[in-house]
Amino acid sequence: MEEYKVNVGGRIFQFSIDNLTRDSPNLLTEHLLSVSESQDEIFFDRDPDVFEFIAKHLRGYNIFPLIKENLPVGWNLCNFIQCLTQDACFFNLKGLFFSIRPFYYFGASPAAIDIFSREEKIVFNFQKVNPTTLHIENDDVMLIVQDKHIKAEFFTGNIVWDLISDNNWEFKFLNNLDNVILKKISKEFRPQADQNVEYYIGESDGAFFSIDDIEMNGNEVYDHTVERSFPLQQTNRPFFCVRIWLKKLVFSLRIPNDPNKPLIIVPIWGIGFTQIYHKSLKYVKFF
Repeated sequence: MEEYKVNVGGRIFQFSIDNLTRDSPNLLTEHLLSVSESQDEIFFDRDPDVFEFIAKHLRGYNIFPLIKENLPVGWNLCNFIQCLTQDACFFNLKGLFFSIRPFYYFGASPAAIDIFSREEKIVFNFQKVNPTTLHIENDDVMLIVQDKHIKAEFFTGNIVWDLISDNNWEFKFLNNLDNVILKKISKEFRPQADQNVEYYIGESDGAFFSIDDIEMNGNEVYDHTVERSFPLQQTNRPFFCVRIWLKKLVFSLRIPNDPNKPLIIVPIWGIGFTQIYHKSLKYVKFF
């Protein structure tokens, strides 16, 4: 039986052709099995600890749900899930990517799914958050202080996402209760906050999306959608941008310690559609 070697970060993994084609087509089959690039060994500068779980997936093992006790030494569950998702996209393993999502995003009960381990953080429906008790002692929302900001993760839906450029993102929450919660959180952490704000600044930080049924990471969204979207010019927003309606979004709310800085929405995962708005949000035309 012919074997193929994959060198990941200096560690050698051996696969049969059945292993390589289990979740194909993928980057491994593209390089190892194509006629033009046929070779017995290939190197990827990725993390071998993460790839070890990918290798188990290709060999037919069920690796879910992931639990902290089964991870390589030194990894926390949150970072490992993010890296595994990134590498599923890097190696174009669509089966693995879609297997990750049901366990860690959008279940009937986020607390029951335990999206990340409870001692680290739990993702909750944004509309169930009490803005006035958003602190680390709260049983429902665990916060993590990281350097210059506080971070809390939630999921919600029905969001307008404007991509002004490939690295300039803005979000507007269409659910009125979401808007109320955001304004209360903003007011709670910075009493001088402008309560008339509609759009919140966004940043890309390892985000992954399904936009128009195309899987992509956050850095690819603008390039993939800008040519498919008509230029949008809004009242009091004198610039063109790509507009996307997000049906679902898992996001991290960053609250800077500096009271003069705004809240920041950092998306993690979402489903959306490119669309055009004409004059108002009431009339929507989808591609």
